[in-house]
Amino acid sequence: MAPEVSRLSTLQANWTKASDVYDLGVTIKGMVYGNAPITNLVEWKVPAPLDKIVEACTHVLSADRPSLDEIRNMVEIPNIS
Repeated sequence: MAPEVSRLSTLQANWTKASDVYDLGVTIKGMVYGNAPITNLVEWKVPAPLDKIVEACTHVLSADRPSLDEIRNMVEIPNIS
């Protein structure tokens, strides 16, 4: 769950497009792992070019996360360095 989203079960939990982008990054990471770790103590390396996408999507500050168009560009034109 994105850091800015309230942990309370309510419809007013502060969900935004940026929090959905955060969840996309977490989902990609889970797909690479082949599961969804229930602890933050598990940290496996995400391979390129997905590592850059996951990193961008899971920025702590929602304003620093990419838009869906920016993510699409990252997928279509990977910057493998």
